[in-house]
Amino acid sequence: MKNILIAFTLFLFVTTMSQAQPLPPDEFNSSTDEAPAGGGAPIGEGTALLVALGSLYAVKKKRSIEKC
Repeated sequence: MKNILIAFTLFLFVTTMSQAQPLPPDEFNSSTDEAPAGGGAPIGEGTALLVALGSLYAVKKKRSIEKC
């Protein structure tokens, strides 16, 4: 069980950290002064972190139920 948890955590870490970052917006050739939609907030990493922590919490709860 411990090996599966380590492999799962390693898989999540590698897949979320191996993605290349997008190119920055071309600010100098822009014809408008408007902010990008959403304010440019990077929500991709937060979502992956939320899923990873939720998965680890579920595994912890399952293991604690099995011990009882």
